[in-house]
Amino acid sequence: MYTIDDIDKLTLNSFLENSAKKFPKRPIVGFVGEDPINYEDFYTNVRRLAFHLLAHGVKQNDKVAIWSENSPNWLITYFAIIKIGAVAVPILPDFASAAIDNILNHSESKALFVSKSLYRKLYKESVQKTEILVLTDDFTIHTDKAKDSFEKFCKLHEEEIDKLETPEVKPEDLASIIYTSGTTGASKGVMLTHRNLVSNTIQGYYTFPIDETARFLSILPMSHTLEFTLGNLFPVMCGASTRYIKKPPTAAVLMPALKEVKPTIMLTVPMIMEKIYKSKVRPSLTKNAFMKFLYGIPFSRKMLHRVAGKQVYDTFG
Repeated sequence: MYTIDDIDKLTLNSFLENSAKKFPKRPIVGFVGEDPINYEDFYTNVRRLAFHLLAHGVKQNDKVAIWSENSPNWLITYFAIIKIGAVAVPILPDFASAAIDNILNHSESKALFVSKSLYRKLYKESVQKTEILVLTDDFTIHTDKAKDSFEKFCKLHEEEIDKLETPEVKPEDLASIIYTSGTTGASKGVMLTHRNLVSNTIQGYYTFPIDETARFLSILPMSHTLEFTLGNLFPVMCGASTRYIKKPPTAAVLMPALKEVKPTIMLTVPMIMEKIYKSKVRPSLTKNAFMKFLYGIPFSRKMLHRVAGKQVYDTFG
């Protein structure tokens, strides 16, 4: 495993390249209910998409925005961007159209990866100003000149992709510009280097060590720094796997996902846990008059919470 001394030697590309060599057939990402992608195939797709971007004029230090829901393709997109030394600009999926237009302008993004479901929310002016637009669903590239199918393009350039050479990326190079939610005005851009993100990820391991058998369930937006670093980069660094859900993390969606994935790690926020508690846990603790009576007593309520917690652990752990 990496040490603190490695921070000044590594880039984010190192995490994926090393894990792809060490754990080629182990799962890396996938949707709940679907077969996951292994590290070997994931890295192949990263290289293919990196070549696709270079061929369409995206170069080192260019800004490339990502506006999409959580998915395996989101992470492939990110690694393809930094593979060619470009700068990823992740955007929260619930941002309004006006905020997206502002971020694209402020970051000077040359390209935008967007999901089909969010594409319809873009201002027409935003689309017109973006030189290269890519759908995260299938990596189809749209430019002012043509529409280019990812799969067809890759088949035509298989030999060139195999020989792909990318620019040298250094630890001090900019990796991402993260935009805040803009609660005090327009969103502010926070510049993060490879060293910043590598350091946080390695520190995560020494705070909570894991190995390749760890299973993550990603429910917070990947464009959020915490979820991206500890919920996605961290497992990639260790050869572990991550699963995504296709719908908002309501109790009805999360409970079956937890049962299927049985995650060893899941990053969350109090609001999500409160919803699960109110819709699933508390009703079972107050299902009749006697239980309601016990629940009204502080001591017995504490004991009931312990029992409920153990049942949840036994079910999903």
